[in-house]
Amino acid sequence: TAADLKIVTQRAPTVSEVRDMLFAFTVAKHVKSNAIVYAKDGRTAGIGAGQMNRRDSARIAALRAKEAAEALGLPDPLAAGETFRSVSGGFLVQSRDASRVRAEDLKIVTKRAPTEREVRDMLFAFTVAKHVKSNAIVYAKDGQTAGIGAGQMNRRDSARIAALRAAEAAQTAGLPESLAKGSACASEAFFPFPDGLIQAAEAGATAVIQPGGSIGDAAVIAAADAAGLAMAFTGVRVFRH
Repeated sequence: TAADLKIVTQRAPTVSEVRDMLFAFTVAKHVKSNAIVYAKDGRTAGIGAGQMNRRDSARIAALRAKEAAEALGLPDPLAAGETFRSVSGGFLVQSRDASRVRAEDLKIVTKRAPTEREVRDMLFAFTVAKHVKSNAIVYAKDGQTAGIGAGQMNRRDSARIAALRAAEAAQTAGLPESLAKGSACASEAFFPFPDGLIQAAEAGATAVIQPGGSIGDAAVIAAADAAGLAMAFTGVRVFRH
């Protein structure tokens, strides 16, 4: 587990790096020695094993990662690009959203700072929210989505729908309380009013991640503090229409 790791370099790994390190090490455990495993975003990127030395295994793993990307024709998800939408008589072009928010990018704006687990769930929830139709609210806990609300006219309704889905999922699984209890809540754009955040708190969320930047930020922060929530601003909006 992350608690077992001994960091021996000047730079400590980010939360996402720790997650990938642990995943890669778990995979390596089941690969023939000498094993080198590259992993990213919870998936293996390349594996090299059974060589006379680790340098050769590392080379093979790097080659496999490159071949896999070329075979699938996958672009670099963080590279600049354009997206297109058809409209009557033509099309619209806009820059592709290649943003990626890390723990070190977060600005904590509440009196209570999030725990390491909350930060991990906040980042995961925000990544999911990036790919959900606006207005999007995502509850996540322990690296899993707990409830998703999307496509509503306001964030309060999206938060309510996400809470309902989390409660229904818990009921189906025979659990005593909603999956949103103790979760992190992500909004892909800022909360213009406290109502959406209050709905998340009532659903059981303990931490919130959102872009910030609303003229109503002060009221939303005050509501978060009143509810005992930890909240972080990303500075990045990830609308999906």
